[in-house]
Amino acid sequence: MELSPEDIRKDKGKIIPEDFIVYIHFDDVCNKCSPYETEIEDLCAECKVSIGEETLNEWRTVKRILGEHDFPSAERAAELLPNVDPELMERTLQTELKFNSDYYKI
Repeated sequence: MELSPEDIRKDKGKIIPEDFIVYIHFDDVCNKCSPYETEIEDLCAECKVSIGEETLNEWRTVKRILGEHDFPSAERAAELLPNVDPELMERTLQTELKFNSDYYKI
């Protein structure tokens, strides 16, 4: 909840520290599939069973929504998130993600 856009808008002036880090730990459970390279439909049978059809369907839904989503321009984002420091927004948009966002579990 501390990182939700709604929470940040409610607490005007709240900013995420520049040294903020999220650690995500993955367990290697399969030598055939990779969370960075394997498409959902290409997972091996063991992984599909281990993950479960319900979770796989959630991943498919998330992937479909992200694929269909029309991401706003920086100008539109500024309209949608009023009172956000433009310099902070620019730095955030320029930050390179250190993982392949197509292949992660939500």
